[in-house]
Amino acid sequence: MTLVVPGLLGVVFAASLMVAAAAWRGLDLRAGDQTRRLPAVVFTPRLAVCVLVALVVLVVTRWPVGAVFGAIAAWLVPRFFGHRTERQAGLDLLEALASWAEQLRDTLAGAAGVEETILATVRVAPVALRPQLGRLALRLDRHPLVASLRGFADELEDPLADLIVSALILGAEKQVKDLGALLGALAATARDEAGMHLRVEAGRARTRSATQIITMFTLAFAGGLVLVNRGYLSPFDSTVGQGALALVGGCFAAAFWLMDRMTRPRLGERILVRTDQEAPS
Repeated sequence: MTLVVPGLLGVVFAASLMVAAAAWRGLDLRAGDQTRRLPAVVFTPRLAVCVLVALVVLVVTRWPVGAVFGAIAAWLVPRFFGHRTERQAGLDLLEALASWAEQLRDTLAGAAGVEETILATVRVAPVALRPQLGRLALRLDRHPLVASLRGFADELEDPLADLIVSALILGAEKQVKDLGALLGALAATARDEAGMHLRVEAGRARTRSATQIITMFTLAFAGGLVLVNRGYLSPFDSTVGQGALALVGGCFAAAFWLMDRMTRPRLGERILVRTDQEAPS
């Protein structure tokens, strides 16, 4: 069987997945975006593994659609099983924000202003925040305080960080008298939120384990059929079979995505949105 038509089907199917993902996430088309250059594709080890898996699947099965699914699986499976690292990073960020808010509260009384208070906490801030605070200190040398704080909040992309930055902006612009008390309350809120996340994650542990077992069993079963009983899957060798494989594989991919989404916490909406005029370069 010639691979031209199935290959074209595989390319069209991969393009349709990319378009669907872009439509789901949304595109921000603003004036002047047309002149921006597209970022170059970086050939990372992860991308090399995806290409290798796609080639192996194509050689073993002669299915272009199967090669596309193999590459997608090789790209998403590490992320699918990497929740623990992401969850721990999120909890570390909450604890760091709480500690930083307390440091700001304690330093504010002896500092000359909000900017001096921030600079005084850069070196003693929690480890999870030191890189971002270091870049914030560099921004403060070249840009106004408000614009630098908004860039800092946009870098963290965390609702609690937005609250702390909003309090600092109010303290800088409106000279809020109770800024220290407000920062203390935000610190307490951060610690309560971290405790809530721990309780929620404990409740989701069973669902997460079941989801991972189902995913691995399904992938192992499909790979076993290809290697052990190739004749059972011979209907997929035709052009129509490749279309059916694309449909069935798409259904499984959607099911895996939905199961993965059930195990991920939903973050609150940010209250600070960076604009092009406010964002420091």
